[in-house]
Amino acid sequence: MAIINLSINFVVMMIITYSLGFRPGLSGVAYAFFVVLIVFFMVYGISLFLSIVMVKVRDLTHIIDLLFQLLFWGSAVFFSIDDIHGTTGDVIRLNPLAILIDAARKGFVLGQISHVNEIMFISIGVVVLVFLGQIYFNKKIKRVAEFF
Repeated sequence: MAIINLSINFVVMMIITYSLGFRPGLSGVAYAFFVVLIVFFMVYGISLFLSIVMVKVRDLTHIIDLLFQLLFWGSAVFFSIDDIHGTTGDVIRLNPLAILIDAARKGFVLGQISHVNEIMFISIGVVVLVFLGQIYFNKKIKRVAEFF
């Protein structure tokens, strides 16, 4: 359902940007789409682990909600990571979601393909995360009914 919502919002956003005169380049849009695809698989990999763990540890829901709020405010949704310098900037650059959001923004708005090394490193990590998540999920799913 979320991917359908993302697709509909993307089409609406493209219609609005074209009607306002903003013409993003094809390479930038393709790069932004690639980054969004990486985020999609990252969330999928994390959810493979959390779907089993959340059944076992029900109170973990509150902690995860807090962590997602911190992750949201620590990502580059409202600011560019290039604008923050010093120790704070270094800490924010450790957040892979901040790198991905900044790369998607630069790709879509400016048409720049940025953070290539970081994106490739994150992509490899996401592939490993999904692979290990699949193994963990398939191994533990048979025992989930024991915790109800």
